[in-house]
Amino acid sequence: MECFFCVVKNDFWVILTSLVYFILWCGLQVKWFTWRYNINLSKKLKYSLSMIGCAFIAYQLLGFCVLLLYQRLTNQWIFSMNNYLRFSEDGKSVAIDYIRSIQLLIGSPIIEEIVLRDILYRLIYSRTKNVLMGFVGANACFSALHIINMLVNASGFYAAFQVVAAFIVGMWFSTRLYLTQNVIEVILLHVANNLFASFLKVEITFAEMELPYLISGL
Repeated sequence: MECFFCVVKNDFWVILTSLVYFILWCGLQVKWFTWRYNINLSKKLKYSLSMIGCAFIAYQLLGFCVLLLYQRLTNQWIFSMNNYLRFSEDGKSVAIDYIRSIQLLIGSPIIEEIVLRDILYRLIYSRTKNVLMGFVGANACFSALHIINMLVNASGFYAAFQVVAAFIVGMWFSTRLYLTQNVIEVILLHVANNLFASFLKVEITFAEMELPYLISGL
């Protein structure tokens, strides 16, 4: 705990600057897309969660804690902090990348749920009048975005797993948004899911990915 507060104290201004950057970056993107496509999100900003939504978030958080404890007890780690760190060119020194950390856990879920799961779905549906086509089109784009993992020296298995899992989980999120009309719930579902996914080692291989991790990851 002392170490945590020590980091916060030493990096206070960096954290604050990162938060301000995130608020501006996220807010401007959402504002532009909603203005450009004349989207009114106010009816979907509900602050109460469904029982299914609460259960899924609890499942993800509990699963993350259980797997973390299991790895600690067995000393067999597949979780890694690499997605949250910034390495020097020589690879010898590291620092927490606060902007990337905020983006992974908060920024990406907000932008992706509003822009892809809501706005892009509406655009596809307006042309096809088919809910399933809207779901598939929006989540195919969401899935394709995860190909970028190949640019961070990820293993082929990690990249493929992310692409496939993104489509499956994305279809689930689309279903929840369609049924609840609550964008805040799907954002929180996405945050809970990213908490697990962002700690997977990018170098992970199929041999290391055991069934419990696959189940929790989905």
